[in-house]
Amino acid sequence: MLDILMSVHQEWIVKMLSGEKTDELRKTWPKNIPTPFRVRLYCTQGRGPQTLLLDGKGGAELGDYRNIHNGWQIGNGFVVGEFICPGRTVVKYPSDEEGFWWPHMAEISRSTCLSVEEICAYIGIGHHGSAWHIRDLKIYDKPMELDRFFMPAERDGAWLCRVERAPQSWCYIEQIIKGVG
Repeated sequence: MLDILMSVHQEWIVKMLSGEKTDELRKTWPKNIPTPFRVRLYCTQGRGPQTLLLDGKGGAELGDYRNIHNGWQIGNGFVVGEFICPGRTVVKYPSDEEGFWWPHMAEISRSTCLSVEEICAYIGIGHHGSAWHIRDLKIYDKPMELDRFFMPAERDGAWLCRVERAPQSWCYIEQIIKGVG
C-alpha cells in the first residue's frame, strides 16, 4: 500500500496536534494514489533552539533537548506520527491579468497557520498549491527511523529503495517492514 512521507518542521507538528493547524500547504499533490491516504510525518532536524519532544503517550511539545526527563524522546530527525488526508483545497494566487482574489484565502490562512502574504510568496503569482486536509492525527509512542520505509524503485516494478534521506517536501513510500504503524 502506498503512503506519503512528508517532511514537516517541529513547530507545525505541535500546531497540528493542538488542532490549530488543520491543513498543510504544499505546491504539489499526489497523483498516484486515491484519497483518503495516510501521510507519515518526518520531523525535520530542526531550526532554532526548540526541539520536538515526544512524551511516549501520543503527545508532543517544543522544548530544550537538554531538559529531557521521565521518558521523553527527541522527535527531530525521525518519523513521529501520521494523519489521514481525505482531500485538499486548491489554493491559487491569481496573476494580475486575472484581476480577482481567491475567495477562501482567509480560511486557508487560518487553517494553515500562515499569513496570506506567506501563502502568496510560497505559491507565486499565477500558480497554485494544495491545502492538504489533516484528519485523525496520531503521534507515535516511539519515533521511527527513516530506514523502516521504502520508496518505489523503477527497476522491474520492484520496491527496492530504502528511504535514506527525508524528502524535501514529500514522497511516496511503501510499508514493507512489519510492525510499522
